[in-house]
Amino acid sequence: MVLVGRDPKRQGCEERTLPILCEVIAERFAKMLHPASLSRIVRRSGLLTQKTRPRHPQSDAKAQAAFQKRGCAKP
Repeated sequence: MVLVGRDPKRQGCEERTLPILCEVIAERFAKMLHPASLSRIVRRSGLLTQKTRPRHPQSDAKAQAAFQKRGCAKP
């Protein structure tokens, strides 16, 4: 579940935060875990708890690429 990842079509969300993993474990295994407890388990397993960098929904990739090429336009 953690190593393979979630299926966005079936589960609807790509990120795997500790609270979301606790919900999945509760649904799948009928075992309630607190996110702090799951954090200890994840760290002992040698996995890192990292989050992706957020991206603005209205960001424009072409405009960002153009800005990186020529920088800020001077008036």
